[in-house]
Amino acid sequence: MVGSNVLLLGIKVKTDVRYYTAAAIASIAIALGGCRRDATPQGIQVPPPDVRDRVTREFATVDYYKPSDADADQAELRLAPLIVQQAGDARIAPVVYFEDSVARLPAGACKQRSFLWRYESRIAGQPTDWRGVRMTFDPRGAPIIWESLANDSRVHVIFVAKSLEEKAAKRFGPPLEGRQFSIERSVAEQPEVVVARVLSDGPEPMGPFVYLSDRRELTTVLCRCMPSQFSEIRETVLYRLIPLGAPTSQKAPSDGVPVSICDAFPEIPDCARPDWLELALRLPPDF
Repeated sequence: MVGSNVLLLGIKVKTDVRYYTAAAIASIAIALGGCRRDATPQGIQVPPPDVRDRVTREFATVDYYKPSDADADQAELRLAPLIVQQAGDARIAPVVYFEDSVARLPAGACKQRSFLWRYESRIAGQPTDWRGVRMTFDPRGAPIIWESLANDSRVHVIFVAKSLEEKAAKRFGPPLEGRQFSIERSVAEQPEVVVARVLSDGPEPMGPFVYLSDRRELTTVLCRCMPSQFSEIRETVLYRLIPLGAPTSQKAPSDGVPVSICDAFPEIPDCARPDWLELALRLPPDF
């Protein structure tokens, strides 16, 4: 019935079946203090729209951070991220730490490499503002999953290789309601996990481009084989690539480096779980 009034907790809410669903009305009731459901109603897209919208943002001018070849071997350099920071006041400290780990996935134990860097504090004593990305490789050594790591993130943002998404679509079918990709679990299962983009598969294992806005938001991750999303470079900065467990003498002074990558991001409670990605995504068993 069009234009009827529904009473929710003593408040009249005008409804119109052309625009409102039962799930939407249920969410209004929750917002007004009604009983919470154990699962998010289907049809409600929890991930903020800007998470996916910002992956296509183009920057006019950027600062470009790339690894110096003085501190690492060629294999490490190939996997290191190329950081594209939108030009502004935000400055990244020229040291990137890396750490290896193992993910337990349906295809078996898969290697991971995480990278961690921080912004230079603008105010003395300001908490360290860490950013990072974690790459997961398939059994053949090709990167297939990239996780955005940030200590101000509202959701856990993930990027996946096109080949992995295609295998998920073949195994599980089309995306679930409220989702964009087949590899994503339902909103009810993982309301705070979103796959923001599918990346082209590179010709060989290599580190990604990581884009950060002048507000320090990680906007997107790109394969080096994909077109760039900026117009010009203001400054090129060489950063030192250092293992996270390196002796103190190799680390940048007074940077408060955490013991592990996940220690820098307590907002991601399952960060250190080997089976975290299996819980977060619908992974096919044969990738």
